[in-house]
Amino acid sequence: MKRKSLNTHWEFRQVGTNLWYNAEVPGCVHTDLLNHELIENPFYRKNELKCQWVENQDWEYKTSFTLNESDLSKQNIELNFEGLDTYASVYLNDSLVLNADNMFISHIVQIKPFVKAGNNDLRIVFKSPVRLGMNKMKNLGYAVPATNEIAPEDERTNVFTRKAPFHFGWDWGPRLVTSGIWRPVNITFWESSKIRDVFFRPVEINENIAKYTAIADITAEKDQDLEFIIYINDKKYPHTVKHSVLKGSNTIMVDFAINEPELWWTNGLGNQPLYDIRLETRDELGTIDKMGSRIGIRTISMVQQPDQFGTSFYIELNGVPVFMKGANYIPGDIFTSRVDKNKYENLIDDAVAANMNMLRVWGGAIYENDEFYNLCDEKGILIWQDFMFACAMQPPFTEHLENIKREAAYNVKRLRNHPSLALWCGNNENLMAWNGWGWQDWYSPDVNKTLWETYEQIFYTILPEAVKAHDPDKFYWPSSPSSDYKSLANTTSGDVHDWSIWFGDEMFANYDKTKGRFVSEYGIQSFPEMKTIKSFAKEGDYGIHTDVMNHRQRSNLPWIVPGLNGNGHIERYTERYFKLPVKFEDFTWVSMLMQAKGLQDAIEYHRRSRPYTMGSLYWQINDCWPAISWSTVDYFGNWKASHYTVKKAFETFMLSYELNSDTISIYAVSDSLKKMNGILISEAFSLNGDTLYTDSIPVEVSPNSAMVAHKFALPDEIPNDSLDDVIFRARLVSDERFLAEKIYHAALPKELNLSLVTLKDTIRQDQGKMHITLSANAFAKGVYLSLPEHDCNFSDNFFDLLPGEEKTVTVATDLTMEKMREALLIKVYNNL
Repeated sequence: MKRKSLNTHWEFRQVGTNLWYNAEVPGCVHTDLLNHELIENPFYRKNELKCQWVENQDWEYKTSFTLNESDLSKQNIELNFEGLDTYASVYLNDSLVLNADNMFISHIVQIKPFVKAGNNDLRIVFKSPVRLGMNKMKNLGYAVPATNEIAPEDERTNVFTRKAPFHFGWDWGPRLVTSGIWRPVNITFWESSKIRDVFFRPVEINENIAKYTAIADITAEKDQDLEFIIYINDKKYPHTVKHSVLKGSNTIMVDFAINEPELWWTNGLGNQPLYDIRLETRDELGTIDKMGSRIGIRTISMVQQPDQFGTSFYIELNGVPVFMKGANYIPGDIFTSRVDKNKYENLIDDAVAANMNMLRVWGGAIYENDEFYNLCDEKGILIWQDFMFACAMQPPFTEHLENIKREAAYNVKRLRNHPSLALWCGNNENLMAWNGWGWQDWYSPDVNKTLWETYEQIFYTILPEAVKAHDPDKFYWPSSPSSDYKSLANTTSGDVHDWSIWFGDEMFANYDKTKGRFVSEYGIQSFPEMKTIKSFAKEGDYGIHTDVMNHRQRSNLPWIVPGLNGNGHIERYTERYFKLPVKFEDFTWVSMLMQAKGLQDAIEYHRRSRPYTMGSLYWQINDCWPAISWSTVDYFGNWKASHYTVKKAFETFMLSYELNSDTISIYAVSDSLKKMNGILISEAFSLNGDTLYTDSIPVEVSPNSAMVAHKFALPDEIPNDSLDDVIFRARLVSDERFLAEKIYHAALPKELNLSLVTLKDTIRQDQGKMHITLSANAFAKGVYLSLPEHDCNFSDNFFDLLPGEEKTVTVATDLTMEKMREALLIKVYNNL
C-alpha cells in the first residue's frame, strides 16, 4: 500500500473573484485571509466584528498532483479527506466526486475512474454554512432552540449543520464561522485488500493475563485466503490465524493475549504503560496491509448502585473507585487547525501538573485530533467524551439524522482503542434545557412533540446504538447533567452542573449545599493577567466596563441585575470577598484571587464529601482566544491564580478546615491506594506571626478516603470574636515529608486586619532557572509574581506567606540576572 500526501501547494479565493492566494492545509479560510492580511486580527479589540462577512461567502480551494503509470496500475486509488469544514463540493479534473456535509467525519472517495497520468486538478467549493443553515431553517418553518449561539433568535443556524457549534459563538468565545480543509488530505493506493479499521476489544483482564480480540474490518477486491498476524511491541505473536475473505466487506476476529500485563493507571495512581499492537495481513507474496494502535490494559466502568443516599455514580478503574479530579476542556483555538501537538502537550501537561486525572471534552466543540487522545493515553488523563451536541435541540430532517448516524459510528470507531477514553455522553445540557429553559413555551404542541421525538431518536437510539455496536464495553450517558438514563439532574444520583455560583449568584459556601454524586460542571470567572489583556486591548481600553472589555465578555446575567454582564459580575463577586483595588491593573489579579478561592472552596467541599461525591470537573481549564472567562489557564498558557490553587486542592493528600461555632474540624483526604500513617500538625498564628496555638497528633489515613482527622474546640487563646486576626495552618507529615499543607483563615480576605507588608526577596540563577526566595514581616495575602513581557509560569504563585518563613519559587527563563531583576514584578494584596 502506498500513500501520497496532498497537504501542500494549495490556493484559495472567494467565489466570484479572480484573485487566488496561497493557502495552508490543514487550515481554514480565516487563517488564510489573516496570513495575507486580507482581514485584521480578529482577536484584537473588536476586529471580530469586521470578520463577520466571511461566514456568508463561498470559498474555493484548489491544488494539483501528478500520478505516474505505476500509480494508475493499482486496483484502487482513494482520495481521503480527514476533515472538510463543512459543506464542500469536490471536483477532480472537473468531475464532481464528493458532496460533503459533516465536519466531524472523514470522506473516502474512489477516484481511479477520474485520474490520469501526469497532472490532475483538485478543486473544492465550500458553501457558506450560515446561508445553507438559514435555507434549512426556512424549509423547516421555525427556528430550533440553540440558546448559546451568538445570533438573533431567528438566525441561530448551527443546529442545522454538523459543524463545531462553538464556531457560531458561545458565552466565552467569538463568533467566527469557519470553512476549509481542517484536517490532512491524502491519496491511498492499494491492491487486493485493505484493513479499514481494527478494534482491540478486551475480553478478560486480570493480573496474570490480558485477553483481547482484534476485530478487523476488511475490504477485499476478490475472494482470497489471508494470514492475520498480531505484533505486540514489534514482536510477532506466536499464533498466526488464517481466514478466507470474500469480495466486499468482511469482519475478521483474531484472538491474542498478553501475559503478566502492566496495568494502565490514571495520573497519580500509577504508571501508564502502553502496548503497540499491530495487525498485518499477508498472502503468499508477502505483507498486504497493516494497521495498529497503542492500548493501555485496564478495566473501567461507571458504577451506579443504590445506596443510603440515592444511587452512586463513580468511575471504577482496575477495580478501584477513583475520585475524578479535573476540568472541562474546549479547543485551544477558535481556529481548530492552529492547535498543534506542542499546544496540546502544553495543555495536557498543565492538567497533569495540577494533579488532574480527567478532562471532559465538551459537546459544543469537536471530537479532538488524535494527538490529544495520544497524549492523554501517555499521561494518564481519562476522557469524558461528549458527542457534539450542546445547549440545543435538533431539526427532524431524515438526512440530518442519517448524517448523525455516520458521525457517531465514525468517531466511536476512531477513538475506542484509547485507554484514556472513559465514557460516551450524548449531549451537554440539552435535557435540562428542554425542561427548564422555557423552550417548550416557544412552540405549538405539535412542534414540541416533533422536537422531543427527534431528541429521543438521537440520544436514546442513534447514539447508544453506535456505542453498543462499536464500543460495547463503554458506558453511555445520554445527557449531562441528569440523574439517570432519562431523568433530570438531582444531587442524589447521576451528575450535576452546579451553577448556583455565578449564574445563581450564591456565595461560595453554597458549593457545600449543592454538591452531587459527580459534579461535572461548576465555575467562576476572572480577568486574565495584564500581559494577556495587552494582546487584545490598548491602554485606552483598560477598565472593567470599557467598550472593548465589554465586547470581550460574552456572559450576560440580566436576571440578577438588569444590564449586568460578566465583567460586572466578576466585580460583584470580587467585592464580596476582597477589597476592590482602585487601579484596573490591580483589579485583574485580585479578580484571579477571587476565582481561585471559589474553585478551592468547591474542590474541598467535593473531595471531603467522598464517597458521596466522586467527581469534580470545573468549567473550564483553557480558552480558545484571549478572553475574560472561567478558564484557569489563559489562551497563551499563562496560569491564573486558580490553576496554582487547583494544583494544591487536587494533590493526592489534601487538608481542609471546617469551623462550626467554636469547634474546628480538619479533614484529611487521600487518593492514595495505600494507608498513610503520619503526624498532623495544627497551628494558629496572629497576623504578625505570634504563635497562638500548636498541637500535633498521630493520624492514620485510610486509602482512597476522606475523614475528619482532628476535631477540637477553639483554643482559649483564640476568642471567637478575633478570627479576623488569626491564621490557621495544618500540615500532614509522614516519614519526615510534608504530604499536605493548608493555610486557612475563617474571616473573608476583606475582613482580615491586614497590615502593610514588607517583602524581602533574593534571586539565584541555576541551570536555566531563577530561584526567588521571599520572606515577609507580617502575614502576606496573595503574593503575586509576574514577568509582564514573558509568557511563563512559576513553580508557585498567588500564595499566602506566613511571617518569618521563607518560600522559594522557581521559573524557567533565559533572562540574565540583571534583566530578571528589572523585569520581575511582585505584588501583595495587603499593600493595595
